[in-house]
Amino acid sequence: MNNNPLAVTWSSGTNVSNLNEGNVIQTPPYTLSLNQWQQIVIRKEDKQVDIFIDGILVTTAQLSEGAIAWPLTSEKKFSLAKSMGHPDMYNSNYQGLLDDIAIWNEALTDDEINQLYGGLPNNTIQSLTITAYDKAGNEGSSKVDFFINKCN
Repeated sequence: MNNNPLAVTWSSGTNVSNLNEGNVIQTPPYTLSLNQWQQIVIRKEDKQVDIFIDGILVTTAQLSEGAIAWPLTSEKKFSLAKSMGHPDMYNSNYQGLLDDIAIWNEALTDDEINQLYGGLPNNTIQSLTITAYDKAGNEGSSKVDFFINKCN
């Protein structure tokens, strides 16, 4: 585990002693570049965590448990770009810009991740369907067709 600010970290456990419990996955030092837009994809499927930077798999590792290990007193919130609150490292929030944040309810394939990065030709019509469920079990869906125009 490194304490490099130019790395991407996935944690699915408590903030204390999680390194020893196998709940933290991190890219190698200097994986990210400063002052440059980069696409980061984290894919978690059971115990397997894969981290992609600009469509390229840079880190793959196994967690000790497939389920997210929520602390007993946790509010069970998803956090992004937040300090992990570890007493010795990761004590500051991300400082920068984020864009195009998406969460899927299933693990994307390598091809799907490549398509997200720009593996599709310009002006290709894509479809996206989003389905949401509430606590009462009601379901709602919305579909949109869109074009992808890659910026260079």
